[in-house]
Amino acid sequence: MRVAPSSDLWFPVLAPAPAAEVRLFCFPHAGGAALFFRPWAELLGAKVEVRGLELPGRGRRFVDRKLLHHVDAVVDAATSAIGPLLDRPFAFFGHSLGARIAFETTRRLETLGSRPDALFVSAMRAPSIPVEEPPFDGRTDAEIVGWLLELGGVPKAVLENKELLELVLPALRADLRVVDSFRPVSEQRVQVPIHAFAGETDVRYPPAKVEPWRAHTTSAFELSTYPGGHFYLNDSFDDVLRRVTLALGHARR
Repeated sequence: MRVAPSSDLWFPVLAPAPAAEVRLFCFPHAGGAALFFRPWAELLGAKVEVRGLELPGRGRRFVDRKLLHHVDAVVDAATSAIGPLLDRPFAFFGHSLGARIAFETTRRLETLGSRPDALFVSAMRAPSIPVEEPPFDGRTDAEIVGWLLELGGVPKAVLENKELLELVLPALRADLRVVDSFRPVSEQRVQVPIHAFAGETDVRYPPAKVEPWRAHTTSAFELSTYPGGHFYLNDSFDDVLRRVTLALGHARR
């Protein structure tokens, strides 16, 4: 099957796996690029093709200034691009901002008659949890930097480098406006298993705010917690990948 150029643009392959039996689409955190998941592609091997969402303004699309600022715009683009790639079993993994985008994309695909085998959500409050902090839009650069330092995951040297900061802030601010566009929802559910992951000391989205994802599926639910904060993945991705692989195998039986 020939893949449309737009599909490879929005969901580039992170490591060649032409004979893969399943595709894992990964949705990164705010300001993140598809390459955040490159180690996953290398570890999962030939049976799983890993593709990461590459939004404008980061990674290979760094010079693309057509940034997206609302969750609906991101889901519209992701749904359109992903269509030609659904010729085999697939699953979604989203970290932080990416978790909510993966959930909304799953909901959209279900209305179109398709759905992933599993939805993995990481380090993001459940859609039903009200927002408890002020909007990101309008915050100063210093306030954004302070928020990033609190979450971790971005080297302090980058945040203290004015030139680098000026390069990454536009895409990050666009993503944070996407976060601002989220609205609490209590009735929205998907029909696929949800596997949730959380860092035990995540200051923004601790396990207590991740566990309510349980209410957003009509299928099975599982919560796994790990030592560490918002970017617990950096130290625990081996075990997370093990759980992802087991869930994918179970879903395809």
